[in-house]
Amino acid sequence: MSHGRTCMYNKNVPLYPFGFGLSYTSFAYSDLTADRNTVSVRVKNTGDRAGDEVVQLYFDSTCLDNQPMFRLVRFKRITLAAGEEQTVVFDLDDRCFTLFSDEGKEIFVSGTYNVYAGGSLLMERSLVLGTTPLCLE
Repeated sequence: MSHGRTCMYNKNVPLYPFGFGLSYTSFAYSDLTADRNTVSVRVKNTGDRAGDEVVQLYFDSTCLDNQPMFRLVRFKRITLAAGEEQTVVFDLDDRCFTLFSDEGKEIFVSGTYNVYAGGSLLMERSLVLGTTPLCLE
């Protein structure tokens, strides 16, 4: 996997990043907070019509040796009316902090993680397409 065959390690720029979807409205993210057990983020429908958003939670453990650039650890689909806001809470467990070794063994990886929440994977292409993720480092 670490040879770029999955989106977690691939350094090529895709046409559309993982998790990216088009909508008839727009969403803004704010107030990202995290502790060992939960992550919460506020999502607002900033458009003029109702819409669904898939709120995605990513961990980046690249500060650790030979780790993925990012990992989708949780997601939730929400529906918001125009102008409506909602705080989305993600519960964390030990599986959020585990990775698979080259031998396929699941291992707990302690260390410092960067936390990202948004409507798609955080990468430059996402920003060009209009995604506005939040980051906690």
